[in-house]
Amino acid sequence: MFKGRFWVMIAVLMLVCSACSTTEKVESNRNSAENSSGAPTPSSTGNISSTTKIYKAALADNLKADASMEIPDVKDIPILQVAENGFDENHLLDVFLGSKDAQVKNNDGETDYTLNGKTLKVFKDSGSFNLITPAGDYINSIIDNMNGGIDTAFESKELDFMTISKATEQVAGIFNQLHITPHLPPKVYTLDYATLQREQDTLIQDQDFKYFVDLGKIKLKEKWNKEDEAYYMVFRIDIHGIPCTPTGYTLQSSEVEVPGSEVRVIVSKNGIESFDIEGSIYKELNAKANPSFLISLEQALDSLKKKFDTIILKDELTVRNISIMYVPQITSSNVDPKTGVLLNKKLEMIPAWCFNIEQKYTKGGKVNTGSIVVNINAVTGEEIL
Repeated sequence: MFKGRFWVMIAVLMLVCSACSTTEKVESNRNSAENSSGAPTPSSTGNISSTTKIYKAALADNLKADASMEIPDVKDIPILQVAENGFDENHLLDVFLGSKDAQVKNNDGETDYTLNGKTLKVFKDSGSFNLITPAGDYINSIIDNMNGGIDTAFESKELDFMTISKATEQVAGIFNQLHITPHLPPKVYTLDYATLQREQDTLIQDQDFKYFVDLGKIKLKEKWNKEDEAYYMVFRIDIHGIPCTPTGYTLQSSEVEVPGSEVRVIVSKNGIESFDIEGSIYKELNAKANPSFLISLEQALDSLKKKFDTIILKDELTVRNISIMYVPQITSSNVDPKTGVLLNKKLEMIPAWCFNIEQKYTKGGKVNTGSIVVNINAVTGEEIL
């Protein structure tokens, strides 16, 4: 099993770039020290503290970095053998519905349990499930279809019914019952009723969205009020103090999706309205030998630049976030000849330099923004594909 202590990573943070003009602005911010929301700090949950910096550099034509960096204060990170976690359905019923006396419906690949308006969906052969209430369904109908994204619409501020700290503590208690370790603090968005109403009014003007509303596929509230306000909380998942990537990716060799790990929770004055696992929850089987070292940021950037060297970049790409996280990788599997589904998967968690890249492109005379994620194996320097 995982052994050893993590020491301060200094070599990784010594950034030297002779080929381009590079500047750094250091923000004296350690995630374990302060949290303006008052939420529990990483040190209270086993998270490893990390240092945040701003990194700026011209990397190539139409490729630059203007990124926040989240680097754990460690020297090396072990490669872990993992599997997608299975959840005991009876335990989930106790935690979320408070009873096993629920209406059961078996669908292809999932089982639905419904009681008192709450529905718990448990997905077979994966480390995933979700809980939804009518209020959570209304909110997700807006959040999942917003054009501008949740970051631009909602702020992070206190609501009258509960502080952000108390809401985080409440959800952390659920994680504890499920034996899942969140990487705190979460991202928290305050869903005030005025903004919910405004976003819904905007969405209903979209004919494609309205089409699904008219079909009954999307359910909306007639009018939002203060009693409907809630917190929308996004949790990364912790493995030995290191966050797992929330972003999945597609294997180039088989077009199979390798899921990341993230949990999105909606908390109102009435409790948990939605508990949604995006991707999978992974459990550790054992640890391989610790890598002798992790490649430096400069080496990881060299790998990133090589990826784009053979491409004439017409669009402007800007690296917005640089972090070290665990990324799941399939090391072996069998393919079902009838369905193409991967069977008997063996997985490893690989420490990786993760680059979140903003892509600006023009379509129909309008400038749009997309997102690209590139994961560089922090041991070998190769892209994880």
